[in-house]
Amino acid sequence: MVHEVLLSAAVESSAGDGAFASLPPHERAIHDATIDALAGELRRPVAEVRRHYGAVLQRLLAGARIRDFLSVCATRHLRALLRHAP
Repeated sequence: MVHEVLLSAAVESSAGDGAFASLPPHERAIHDATIDALAGELRRPVAEVRRHYGAVLQRLLAGARIRDFLSVCATRHLRALLRHAP
């Protein structure tokens, strides 16, 4: 139930797309590679994973002082969300 609410909030939010615009190119490359790998692992379209990942990343960026492990944190959150989604 909680996963459905979080996932629907991520889907409805187009703000996740803007999370990548503010990133430096080297960070963007890390997140792009993470998204591609996660899409393959979860057998979901890259565009869908990118949209959800962007929403999760934007929430994490808001409170992050150290950004080195954001891809790990975003991946864990997104795996939990998408594994329980229809």
